[in-house]
Amino acid sequence: MVDRTEAVVVELGERSDFEGREPTAPDAEDVSAPGSAPHPTVWSYLGGLGLACFVVQAVTGLMLAFVYQATPDHAYTSVYYIAQQMPYGWLVRTIHVWGGQLLIVVASLHAIRAVARRSFTRPREANWLLGVLAALTTLALALTGGLLPWDGKSYWSTAENVALLRRLPLLGPQLVRGMLGDMTVGPRALTRFYAAHLTLLPAAFAAFIVAHVWLARRQAGLRLRPVAESPWRRDRWRRAFVAAFKSQRFVALATAFALLLCAIVVLSIVAPAPLGLKADPSAARVPASPAWYLLSLRALADLLTPAVAAAVPLLLGVAFAALPFVDRSLAPQRRGHDITRAVGFAVLAAMALLTLIGIR
Repeated sequence: MVDRTEAVVVELGERSDFEGREPTAPDAEDVSAPGSAPHPTVWSYLGGLGLACFVVQAVTGLMLAFVYQATPDHAYTSVYYIAQQMPYGWLVRTIHVWGGQLLIVVASLHAIRAVARRSFTRPREANWLLGVLAALTTLALALTGGLLPWDGKSYWSTAENVALLRRLPLLGPQLVRGMLGDMTVGPRALTRFYAAHLTLLPAAFAAFIVAHVWLARRQAGLRLRPVAESPWRRDRWRRAFVAAFKSQRFVALATAFALLLCAIVVLSIVAPAPLGLKADPSAARVPASPAWYLLSLRALADLLTPAVAAAVPLLLGVAFAALPFVDRSLAPQRRGHDITRAVGFAVLAAMALLTLIGIR
């Protein structure tokens, strides 16, 4: 039992590079300082831009939460008040909508970069799985937030999304019942979606991202100086943070965040979030497209039988999450790493192709 515990501790230590030492301050002008990419490019800041999108979502979502009422009788009227009567409410709501869409796009690009750089290899398996969990949480945030306006488009689009999820083998019906409290979209679903969208999912996403960033920084080469060798032991943290804020990488990331915020504001002004008529669940079903990030499921439903169509995304998701372990098993082979990279790109390409097929 002791040997097994020690083995687990060793494995965790290899993946976190934690040795209980104090941080060194990176060179303020050296972008190749520990923890920084030797030659940062636009791709290097995708993770930071994703975090920035989440911050925008958290701030705007909190502002909207002060006005929104999650009941079928008041949900639509509260959103109408935000969009039509509250000062700059339309802008806050549209920024929230566009921020969520850009978060999914940035996360997808970040996943492509991770596959290209083989960021799933040992000792990064745990960090890869944390990234996959954060991506799934992002989709769950988008799915739950899509119902909250309670207009016709949001209601029937959510109903279409739920119908696609219900087809998942084994877990589909149980997943839908757990999400909605029933098998149809109704008042209970609105309350549950709002509660999850406001509390549970943001907390889970924040936890995954904090752990993901912490592991990424440790594994990127952020070495720590022993306490006894530190010449500035008393104010070591203050100096480390000051040096980090003065670094060229931080300035570039702050500039990218400012440009991203400007892009979101411009998109919000040019294309405000629409609001249709109030949803009427008792009316005849209105044809509606699922969210664009679920169009691949609709394409599969059109091309294959329901059971097979529901099993394919699960298999693709499992294959994508299992890339670190596939890579480890193929490592002794000469071209094993190229095979795992090809598998990762094949999964991403299949999802992109199915999304394009799902567009009608």
